[in-house]
Amino acid sequence: MNDLRNYHNRGDSTFSGESSQWGDFYGLDDLFTENPVVVKGLSQLWSKWISETGIDGFRIDTARHVNPEFWKAFIPAVQQAALAKGKSSFPIWGEVYDTDPMNTSWWVVNGGLPSVLDFPLQDRLFNFVARGATNPLAMLFNNDEYYTTARTNAAMLGTFLSNHDMGRIGGALNSRDQSPEVVLKQDELAHALLFALRGSPIVYYGDEVGMTGGNDKNARQDMFPTLVDTWRTEPRVGGTPIGNGSSFDAVNPLKDVITSLNQLRASNPAFSSGSQIVRYARDGVFVVSRFDLSNRVEYLAAFNSNGNDSIVSVPTVTTQGAGWSVISGSGTSVASGTGVTISLPAYSWGIFKGDNSLPVPNVPVVTLNRVSMDPAVTDRIALSAKVVGTDPASVAFYSQASGSKKWNYLGTDLNRSFSNSGIDGNLYRVFPPKSQFKSGTTVVFRAVATNSSRVSTTSRIQKFKISK
Repeated sequence: MNDLRNYHNRGDSTFSGESSQWGDFYGLDDLFTENPVVVKGLSQLWSKWISETGIDGFRIDTARHVNPEFWKAFIPAVQQAALAKGKSSFPIWGEVYDTDPMNTSWWVVNGGLPSVLDFPLQDRLFNFVARGATNPLAMLFNNDEYYTTARTNAAMLGTFLSNHDMGRIGGALNSRDQSPEVVLKQDELAHALLFALRGSPIVYYGDEVGMTGGNDKNARQDMFPTLVDTWRTEPRVGGTPIGNGSSFDAVNPLKDVITSLNQLRASNPAFSSGSQIVRYARDGVFVVSRFDLSNRVEYLAAFNSNGNDSIVSVPTVTTQGAGWSVISGSGTSVASGTGVTISLPAYSWGIFKGDNSLPVPNVPVVTLNRVSMDPAVTDRIALSAKVVGTDPASVAFYSQASGSKKWNYLGTDLNRSFSNSGIDGNLYRVFPPKSQFKSGTTVVFRAVATNSSRVSTTSRIQKFKISK
């Protein structure tokens, strides 16, 4: 790093065109990451941190401002170092500061990153909690399949509410001229969403004691006693300004809520690795099913962003007449057939566990729909399939090149799509990049559905010619 030839030396970035990857980031010298010497040196340095400190994962800042070829060489080297240290699970999240999942998913599918921080979800969670926006949240989960490849999926995304750039969820909620009691309930609701929905939840330090620091530097207050008047007098969600005290000693209801949610997730694998089906997204209420197929259990996670009590009825898979037990939050449920009516107080959530096991499913019947180019992202191929029934099945997609006998695995969708109108709902999908296939050739595709009892069937094939 003492060799000036290992830097781009282009001056400050304009954040457009080639300058976005070659320019200095607000005065920070930009490394020449196209240079093999830099690739090797950084790979060795980060690998050394793993081998010598036992670090458990990386959050990579400003990842979109580095050329993808670097990540495609660097990431495997770092992952190999983690494996050598005995870390078979080593999360790496790249920061791609963008709320459009089409842009963030590009860096997973094409850009060499194993996963990214889920800025699109952070945006939708805040707008649901603060403004009752349900449809954008449901539609975001419909786009999860844009992250799906043979090695990646949306469950690997790093989900969060606050960070050191955008500020804290407590501050954003506290700025909306509402009573402290409402802000606390909304903050708790936001964390319930974070822990109950798909992804790997990341809690920004200080949120558990109600810190409210705003954008950038104001969100970087430490936990120790401070002499900075701004931080000594800063309002706290669920508490009072820290004054001369230490935030490590602060008592706050948010800490108890986050601790209990973490325990819920640890003791119920449906929330860390189970499939997710959106059940209801309307009028400020959002409901999903989460599944633990190993134990054949369905959970309902229901969230009410309204300032009044809400009652909704949702379908389920669980055996007719099953009871449901509240295991987190509040609310009540009344089963009717294979559905359930849920009542939730204002600004609250309830997580319900089905008392009965999932019913034994029929052998899955799967239909692979006609293949096309994706109209939303024109460099992707759209594959979709339907499975008869309501069982929480999964669908794996495969391709076969012209003249080959080998089937190539493209990825698996665990979660059916959702639609309030029913149009385009109940689809299993993947969107492989067109560049994955040889242009001008005809490719054969198939789908394999696996039901909750691990019984599989294969669809009829569909052929598609890759345009030049």
